[in-house]
Amino acid sequence: MKNKQCICCGKIKPLDQFQKNRRVPDGFQHTCKPCMTQKQAAGYSRKKSKPQIHSGADPITALFDKEIKALQNEKRRYRMGKMRIKRENGKVILY
Repeated sequence: MKNKQCICCGKIKPLDQFQKNRRVPDGFQHTCKPCMTQKQAAGYSRKKSKPQIHSGADPITALFDKEIKALQNEKRRYRMGKMRIKRENGKVILY
């Protein structure tokens, strides 16, 4: 059985410790399965620790605020002070 060196931990391991990957010339990932598991767990915990968009706020209000900011950025007349934004019946309206 052949061996391969993991680029993450630097250890030489048998090929059954690596996932298959057709895009790599030898047909196996560059990172071993245990290192890949650690990377994925770290990414998941980092994603979980990010503050949520709607934390502590009403989701509808947050959605309106997001839509208003997008309209403010794209509408030149608003930036020049010639257009106003209001909320009416659950919609954002430019007037």
